Amino acid sequence: MAGGVRETIEGYVLDDVYPSNFHREFTPNWIDAMLRHRGIAPPRAPGAPFALMDLGCGDGLALVVIAAAHPEGRFVGVDALPEHAALGERVAAECGVDNVTFRCARFADLADPPEPEFDYVTAQGVMSWVSAENQCHVRRIAASHLRPGGVAALGYNALPGWKDALAFQQMVRMLADEEKGGAVARFDAALGRIRALGAAGAASFSKTFMEWIDGMRARLPGSYFPHEYLNLYWTPHWSAEMIEAMAAFGFSYAATGRTDRLREDFCLKAAQRHEIDRIANPLARETAADIFVHSSFRVDLYDREPSRRPAPPDARLDGWWAAAIAADDAEYSCRTAAGTLKFDNEASHAIMRALEAGPAQLGPIQAEGEAGTAADVLNGADALFIAGHILPAGPPVDPPAARAVNAYVAAQVRAGAGTGVLAGRHGPMPLPVAAIAAATADGASGEVPDREAAQALLTRLAIA
Repeated sequence: MAGGVRETIEGYVLDDVYPSNFHREFTPNWIDAMLRHRGIAPPRAPGAPFALMDLGCGDGLALVVIAAAHPEGRFVGVDALPEHAALGERVAAECGVDNVTFRCARFADLADPPEPEFDYVTAQGVMSWVSAENQCHVRRIAASHLRPGGVAALGYNALPGWKDALAFQQMVRMLADEEKGGAVARFDAALGRIRALGAAGAASFSKTFMEWIDGMRARLPGSYFPHEYLNLYWTPHWSAEMIEAMAAFGFSYAATGRTDRLREDFCLKAAQRHEIDRIANPLARETAADIFVHSSFRVDLYDREPSRRPAPPDARLDGWWAAAIAADDAEYSCRTAAGTLKFDNEASHAIMRALEAGPAQLGPIQAEGEAGTAADVLNGADALFIAGHILPAGPPVDPPAARAVNAYVAAQVRAGAGTGVLAGRHGPMPLPVAAIAAATADGASGEVPDREAAQALLTRLAIA
C-alpha cells in the first residue's frame, strides 16, 4: 500500500491512543438503576462490595475515576494497547487509587478462571471494532468471569442508524491506507478525498451526511476518528443478532442501558406500539423498535435467567438520584422519537427541588406529601431521567482518593485533555468539561465565566 505497512492488533489501529472518554451507561449505579426499572435485582446490594471488569478500557482514566468513587469496589481494566494499560496504572498510582488494576492483554489471552469473581463485565464499543472471533472471546470472558447474578453490559454501533455510514467507513479506511503519516493525518487526508467523491456525485457522501461527520468532528477529539473508522473489522450490528449470539453463551437480554428506550410509552407512538404488540417473535419486536427509533447505538444488559432475581417492590423508590441541572433551569418537556414528552407536574418539580441540595432517594421525596403518589414520583423520575435532568446515584460514601483524582482530571481538562467525569460521594458523576474547567479555574487573575453555576453543579452532584 502507498502509505506503508500499518501497525495493528488484528486489524485495530495502534498509531494513537484512544482519547480519554467516559460512558455513564457502564457505571454500576447506572446499570443497577436500569435493571431495577425492569424489575430485576442488581448484582449487588446498594453500597455492598463488588467487582467489575472493563474489556477494552482505553487509556483507563475513566475507570480510575469510577474506582475512586467506589472504594467498596474492585476494578480490572483490560486493553491490548500497552500505552493504555501503562497510562491507567500511572494515573491510579499518582492519585492513590488502589482498587483498580490494568492488564495489557488480547481477549484471546484471557483464560477462563477456576471460579467466577466479577459482578459486572463491561465492553463499550468493542463489539463494533473487533473480529467475529474476538467478539466470541468477549462473550466467553463474560460467561466465565461473571458470578451468578452478574451482568454483562455491551455497547455497540447499531442498525439501522449506522447504515448511512457503511459506505463511508469502507471508503475512508481504504483511502487512509494509501496515505502517509499518523492515523489522524491519514484519516484527515482520506476525508478530503471523500469530499471530492461526494462533489463528483457519490450519493453516499451527500451534503447532509458530510454535515453529520463535520458536526462530530467539531465535538470530538481528532484521535477518536481513526479508532472509530479505520479498523478492518468495523461493523454495526442488529440487536437481534447480538441477543442471539449472547444466548449461545447462556445469557438473556435483561434491559436497555440507554434512556432512549427506557419506556416504550414515552419513546414510541401509540400506533408503533400497537404494531410491535402484533409481533410474536421477541427478536422481531426488538428489531421493529430499533427501526422506529432509528437506533444508532445500543447498550444491552445481559444476565442469566436461572440466576435472575426479581427486585423488591419498593426498590425504585429506594434508589438514589442526582440533579444534572438546576431546578430553575429545568424545562419540563423533551423530544423523544415519539414526539414531545411533557411532564410539568408537581412530582417532577418536587424531585428537582429536593435534589437541589444534593443526591437523594425518591422514597423520602414522596413521603413529604407534595409529589403525589408513588406512581406519580416514579413517572416523574422516568421523564426527568429521559430528559437528562437527573441521573442515577448511589448511597453516600467518603472516597479517600476522590480529591486527588478530581484534581488530576481538572488539570487535564484545563490543558485541553481529560474527560467529563469526577468522583463524588454518590458515585462517578458526568458533567461538561467546561463546567469542570470553570469550577476549578484560578479566579485570582480575573473573573471566571460561569464559575458560580459550575460550583453549584458540583454541590448538586456532591463532588468535592
